[in-house]
This record gives sequence, C-alpha cells and structure tokens, in this order.
Amino acid sequence: MPKKEFLKSAATKKFYSRHFPVPARGCPAPCCKSTLKYFRSDLAAEWIDEQQPLPAGIRFEEGLLEGFSHGVLTVENDDAGKLFGRAKGRYETLQVGKLWLADERGCRRASKAISQRLFALLCELIKQSKGEDAALSEDMTVLVAGLGNRRMTADALGPMVVERITVTRHVKLLDPPLFERLSHRSVAALAPGVLGDTGMESAETIKALISTVHPDLILAVDALAAGSSERLATTVQLSTAGIAPGSGVGNDRPAFTKAQLGVPVLALGVPTVVDSSTLVEEVLQKAGLHEQLTARPALSSLLDNGRSFFVSLKEADAAMEALSTVIANAIDSALSI
Repeated sequence: MPKKEFLKSAATKKFYSRHFPVPARGCPAPCCKSTLKYFRSDLAAEWIDEQQPLPAGIRFEEGLLEGFSHGVLTVENDDAGKLFGRAKGRYETLQVGKLWLADERGCRRASKAISQRLFALLCELIKQSKGEDAALSEDMTVLVAGLGNRRMTADALGPMVVERITVTRHVKLLDPPLFERLSHRSVAALAPGVLGDTGMESAETIKALISTVHPDLILAVDALAAGSSERLATTVQLSTAGIAPGSGVGNDRPAFTKAQLGVPVLALGVPTVVDSSTLVEEVLQKAGLHEQLTARPALSSLLDNGRSFFVSLKEADAAMEALSTVIANAIDSALSI
C-alpha cells in the first residue's frame, strides 16, 4: 500500500478511537450501567442506571425546554467524577428529535433551546474563570473549533457548523464602527482537520492559535457516539468539562479542557454513530435475551471482534445538514448582543 494511503487508513482507525472511547468496564458507581459489557457512549446521561440511586456528588434533573426533554447531570467534585467516570462539570442534554424531518418552526424551536443553554453555560464558564461578578461582555472573543473530518459524514458536524456560523473578529479589527452596528460578539472559527491530514493534533493547532487570537472562551463542536440507536442525531450534549477524546482506550489524545489550553472550554456534541456491539446488546436486552451473551460464548466472541464497527443513520447526510444549520443558528443567537 502506498504510504499516503496507509496514513489515510491509519487516520481513519485513529478517528474512531479518538472520538468514541470505550468507557472503563465495571464502573464502581452503582448508578452506572456497568452490567452491560458492550455499552459505549459519550453521552453522560446515558451512563445513569435509572434503577439505582445516584451517589453523593452527582445530581441529575430533568425538565422541558421549548417543549424538548432537557436533562442536567452535574458532577460536583473530582471524587464523584472518579466514581462516575466523568470529569467534574455540568453535562446537559436536549432531546431535539429528528430535525431533518422537522418543519421550519420545529428547527427554530430547537435552535432557540440550544441557544439559551449555550449562553447560560458560556456565562457560567466566564464566572468560574474571571469571578462571580464577571459576565459575557460585548468585548469578549469566542473561538469556535469545529472538530472532525469533513470528508466523513458521521464526523463532519464540527466543520459543517464552522462553515455556517457568523465570524466577526476580522470586522472588529478592520472596521470598529461597522462591528458596533453588527450587535454581535467577536467570533473566530477554525476547523483544524485531523491528524492524518495535517500531521498535527487538533488541540495543538488550537493551542497555537490561542496565542494569536487570545479568545476568552472556546466552543468545541464535535461528533459523539451514542449508547442507543434512538439517540442518533436526535440529542445535543453541552458540557462545561470540555472534551477528553480517546481516554477510555488508552489512546491519550490532547484534551480540549481549560487545564490543557488555558482557556475555558464548552463542548457541544451530537451522537452520530453507535457501536455495533452496543447495538446488538441493546436489542438483546430489549427482547429479554441478554443472558444469551453468557450462554453462548460464540456470540460474545463475535461481538468482541466487532468492536471497531460503527453504525450510522442511512439519512446521515440530511441529518448533518439539518443539525449543522440549527446549531450554527443557535451559536449566532447566543453570541449576538
């Protein structure tokens, strides 16, 4: 195989391990879905076992926002984070449904709901970083990082969002009077690409950019993995804990966190794939046949061998178009003045 083709192949394999880590098995927290051998999900809310009480330091609340199911999981301290397998922070999920089938009114409602929580969490991060009296002021700059591979549909969400948002930092620099009339905060954006194409980690690229752009906040947009087929392209997760890709498989990639970058990071993600083994186990569980995994070693062996196989929607193209547009509109709205 020519060297260039090999690099592309290796980059494709790294993409999956980087974005869709395998959470540690046998999580010690009784609230976790540790009994599911093949369960894999980047959605914090999916790791809650509704049949078990939550341990100290972890809170979960549910409600409605603009008619959409809204869940808030808070990991209050580092000890609770270690127990739960998630970093300290707030993880919010909005179940927005199949936006590629929704009418214009439904998409506007989804965008409004995402925008409200985006603005609230950005303000929360500013307070944590600069003090309780700080606010998301008009003179602050937000850097939007669209993570992922534009040529892979299931991984194209970040770059597609970056293509659609309104960037204004250059206007502020070149024409301040015009910038004041825009009623929009200073926004810069970049899709840093993937390691196999650029030879650079996405976090390395963004960290180098920080020294030039000096953003007050980073908004990282990325594709995620779901633990249930029902969540595919229908759920938006917002997290003040940033993104730590690859940690679950020992494939330690540089994290998108304040500790790593020196700037507060808000992560926004949508699950676009589900692990094939997770999907099969989900079907067996719903059919009341989960014990077959133990009774039939050949089935377990087959699922073990298929862990690198991911499933996406057949409507993935339409889903990414709709989601990227709704999310971009939400970002524009949250950062307007």
